[in-house]
Amino acid sequence: MINIEEYSYSKLTRFEDCPLSYMRKYLDEEVPDSHGITECGLFMHHILEEYEKGNMQLDELVPYYEENFDKQVISTMRLQMSETFSKDMYGLYYNDCLEYLKKFTGIPNCKTIVDVEKEFHLPYNDYSITGKIDLIFRDNDNKLIVLDHKSKKKFKSKKDQAHYARQLYLYAWACKSLYGTYPDVLMFNMLRGEPIYIEFNKDSMQEALDWFDDTVKQIRNAITFDANVGTFYCNAFCLLGRCELCE
Repeated sequence: MINIEEYSYSKLTRFEDCPLSYMRKYLDEEVPDSHGITECGLFMHHILEEYEKGNMQLDELVPYYEENFDKQVISTMRLQMSETFSKDMYGLYYNDCLEYLKKFTGIPNCKTIVDVEKEFHLPYNDYSITGKIDLIFRDNDNKLIVLDHKSKKKFKSKKDQAHYARQLYLYAWACKSLYGTYPDVLMFNMLRGEPIYIEFNKDSMQEALDWFDDTVKQIRNAITFDANVGTFYCNAFCLLGRCELCE
């Protein structure tokens, strides 16, 4: 049996942020340290997944969060902003996510849930695109919505939002194979801010697929995997620790 290479949005963005980090994680199979912000995001995903699947009721969300937060978020939430400055994000994330759940009355305008945490592995060219869609639902106007939960408060800029929107457009492409139709709307459910809606656009989806394919080619053609040292990603989110190759 031929093993088909699989790539995901997160895998490719790690390569963009730092080719050496990509090599260490995916080729050398080093395991990154965990971070409290990631654990907080996963915990919130779990709570919303359980609600969306009907396993938890609205009045159970806040007590569950308060009782289990420190059991699920066990790593530091100190964010290394630069090589000389760090900030503990525990209070900010804890309070913002708690406030979200206190105000939560259900996914906005959700009439019917189509799927929750839908994992896909779909062929594209000579490899496979893989991912997991947080939520697919139909709204009160019967529009199909693809939603991704984000623990961010907001995006830094329109360019930053467009970068993250590529992930939703890859999910939109998968929707066509999974459900026979493209979504009408893409939605970022910002757990610490206001939701963001993007009208589906085929040209933007194709741009995301082209970016994906070009990045896969760069990975395959890479002779060296250079370090990208000193960036915010390097300081805060690589989580592999400095090694001699970083220098």
